[in-house]
Amino acid sequence: MGMRSTPNAHRLLRLAAGLAAVATGATTSGDTLDVCPDGSCDFTSVRAAVLASSDGDVIRVHPGNYVLPAGQEIDIFDRSLTIRGVGPVAGIVLQGAAGAGIFDVRGGVSDRVVLENLT
Repeated sequence: MGMRSTPNAHRLLRLAAGLAAVATGATTSGDTLDVCPDGSCDFTSVRAAVLASSDGDVIRVHPGNYVLPAGQEIDIFDRSLTIRGVGPVAGIVLQGAAGAGIFDVRGGVSDRVVLENLT
């Protein structure tokens, strides 16, 4: 005879999965934040999206040129993030001030920050 599935059994499985994710430091889900330089998305700058993000979020950077003023590096010290270019990589350009970097990733999260499809 097979086991019968009940709503309580499903709740317990979801709870167990959530607790396992917390125990291992994994995120169960995150929000998706979109960046477009023309104002048609949630944000017009990658820096603003990172500042508004939470642990486990995905930031999608749409085609355009994103220029960071001097002293405006994008700091990521306390959360895991994926920052992903959406569209042709040649059309997504992040540019820092002369001699400056774009991202500053440290503080124990450098292995949990993913940068994809960006130039």
